[in-house]
Amino acid sequence: GYKPMRLENFSPYIEDHNFKNIYRSVVLEDNKPVKIKEDNLIKLEDAETIFADLWQKTLSNSDADITVFKLPTGFGKTESYLNLTNATVAIPTNSLKYEISNRFKTTHLVTPEIPDDLNSDVKLRIKHLYNIGNYNAVKSYLKELEFNYPQITEYKSKLNKCLVSKNTVLTTIEKALVLDFKNDLVIFDEDPLENLLKIEHLDKGDIENLIHEKIHKSDKVVLECLLNYLNNSLATSVIETPKLQFRNLKLIQDILFTKDKKYNSNLLEFFKSDYFIKDSDNVTRFHYLLKRKQKNKKIVIFSATASEFIY
Repeated sequence: GYKPMRLENFSPYIEDHNFKNIYRSVVLEDNKPVKIKEDNLIKLEDAETIFADLWQKTLSNSDADITVFKLPTGFGKTESYLNLTNATVAIPTNSLKYEISNRFKTTHLVTPEIPDDLNSDVKLRIKHLYNIGNYNAVKSYLKELEFNYPQITEYKSKLNKCLVSKNTVLTTIEKALVLDFKNDLVIFDEDPLENLLKIEHLDKGDIENLIHEKIHKSDKVVLECLLNYLNNSLATSVIETPKLQFRNLKLIQDILFTKDKKYNSNLLEFFKSDYFIKDSDNVTRFHYLLKRKQKNKKIVIFSATASEFIY
C-alpha cells in the first residue's frame, strides 16, 4: 500500500510539521515522547528572586487588583505569607488550615468549625443547609440551637471575632467567599475558580412545591411564569436567568428554612444565579451558574493551574 504523505507537504499549519505524518502525530515512535517546543527554563534561585520582588510590589500596591502567581508545587508559596499581620488567607481544606496555622509566625485567628458534639439529626440538618448553600438558614438555625447547645454560642463568638478582626485570619476558600472579613487583602492558596463560578442544579419539582405553599398571591404568579419559562427553554441553550421581583421574599425564605428537608435544591441561590441550561437527559432538572462577586479587595491567587486569562 501507499505510505502516508508527509504533513509538511500538505498541511498549512506550521505546528503540524513537527510530525512526520498523520500517523506519527497520534502514535509516538517507540513509545517515546516527542518534544515539540523547547522549555524556557530559569534557575530556581533566579525564580525565587523574581518572585520575592513581585510579591513585595504586590503587598505595597494599594489598588484592589487581582494578582495571579502561577507557581509549581513545592516552590514555597505558603512561606511567603506566614509572617503577614493583616490578611485573610483562604485555604482549600480545614485540615490544611490548621496545619498552616501551626506554622504561622504572627498573631492570627482561625475560623472555627461547627461543634462535633451536637445531636446527629442537628448535624445532618446543618450539613444539608450548607450543602444546598442556604447560609442565611444556617445562621437562623444556629440561633435557635443556642438555648440547648451552649457550644453553639462559643462557636458564634469565635466566628464573630474572626469577622471583625484586623489581624490575619485563616479560613477556607468557601468561607472566604460567603463571609465578610475586615482585611483588605485576600490570599487564595489555591485556584478558587470552582467556588467563584458555582455550578449547581435545580429540580423543577421544588418550584412546583413552593407554588403550593402559603406565599403571597403575586409571588405565586412570578413562580408560575418562571416555571413556564423553564419548561419552554431548549436543552441545547445556555439562557440568562430572569431577574425575579418578589412581593414578600422574607416569607419565601422562612418557608424554605422551616421546610428545608422538603426541597432538594437551593431555590434562593437559583433566583440569584446568572445562567441556566436544561438537562438534556432529565427535563425536570436544570443546571445553573452563579458568579460570586467579590467586594473591593486586593486579591492574590497562588496556584499551579490558575488561568491568567480568566482572572
